[in-house]
Amino acid sequence: MRGLAARGLGYGLLATKPASNVSYDGHALATLPLDGEVDGSRVVLAARGGVRPSGAAGALAAHCRDFFRGAR
Repeated sequence: MRGLAARGLGYGLLATKPASNVSYDGHALATLPLDGEVDGSRVVLAARGGVRPSGAAGALAAHCRDFFRGAR
């Protein structure tokens, strides 16, 4: 998303400021502060129906569930 926005191909709304004002491919980013409080973010893990995830994907999903379960 940052790379597309930096190239003028869109925009994004993030609740956290990027570590730098340069995209991963070296283009300049413009940032503006959000006005007011921001509610917590949600993380969603999606998978394609009918396709069994690989062992690595299953392990990542389990790790994420365990990690974020404690973050509530």
